[in-house]
Amino acid sequence: MRNARAGETLQVIRDVLADVAQNGLTDDELDDAVAYLTGSFALQLSTNAAIASMLVTMQLDDLGPAYIEERNDFIAAVTSEDVKRVAARLLDPANLLVVVSGQPEGIEVVLRDEGKRHHFRPASAGQRPPDRPTGLVRCAALPHLPSGRHL
Repeated sequence: MRNARAGETLQVIRDVLADVAQNGLTDDELDDAVAYLTGSFALQLSTNAAIASMLVTMQLDDLGPAYIEERNDFIAAVTSEDVKRVAARLLDPANLLVVVSGQPEGIEVVLRDEGKRHHFRPASAGQRPPDRPTGLVRCAALPHLPSGRHL
């Protein structure tokens, strides 16, 4: 992202998250997502390391040996209403945690511990104001889902 467009870019991200949280996805967007997730799955298993990683994930998440064969059916079964329900519960643009680097413009920093607001003013090279972190911006967050938990 270009420094001059950082604030604008983050606002677009917040707006999209808010829209999905409120309205869910269109049928076309859901169809595209399902096609991508199901169509790209086999490509993710193209190396021994990737296969081993998938097997470990399946074991850690207690998915069972049939998961590889059933995965695409699980994804294809997701409805627009499912997406809308889960998005409304999980997407909160007011709590997104975004880390930026460089010299971004138009970004407001919110210090989590203090709730104070500061405009992002990167420090000069080699300097860092003690009361303001550089490069850390709180915008909105998704809650962590425990391993193996289904939405």
